Amino acid sequence: MKANKTGRKGINIIDLVFFVVLAAVIVFAVVSITGILDNKQKGVQDNVMFSIETTKNDPEFLNYVEEGKTIYDGATKKELGKIVAIHEKPAREIAENHESKTIEYVEIPNKVDVILEVEGKATMEYPNIIIDTVSIKVGKRIDCIVGDAAVNGTVISLDYDKALLKKKEAQSK
Repeated sequence: MKANKTGRKGINIIDLVFFVVLAAVIVFAVVSITGILDNKQKGVQDNVMFSIETTKNDPEFLNYVEEGKTIYDGATKKELGKIVAIHEKPAREIAENHESKTIEYVEIPNKVDVILEVEGKATMEYPNIIIDTVSIKVGKRIDCIVGDAAVNGTVISLDYDKALLKKKEAQSK
């Protein structure tokens, strides 16, 4: 057996490259896990109440929709919240009265309009209110699933803590 003639006890270039790559991987992992360099701040979680109006439904629709049931987004199947109240009223539409030459509301026989009040957990990310991945805005058409019923309606009201959204607005400036 021959002894090492050079007698060098140091770090060669391959070891140096290995340690540099290892250090880069560790730094990348720590930064991505902790989000230290992420400038985008996370939104604040809070409960929101919103109402969905669905019009010209058959009265049997009310057999499928009950308070306390969970409502899901029709496209993503993500949970939007729970129904806390159901309001029904006769369906109406605008029609022309030829005799008096006026336009007036008339009831549609065997149809009902339904307003579903829903409570859900939302993320306040200025300027959006997001439940899971669905942005909730007044006037937005929304397709939902409640039990065995498909609901196509419009968000007509939105109730949330406005102070949380303003705080986020101040942080973004």
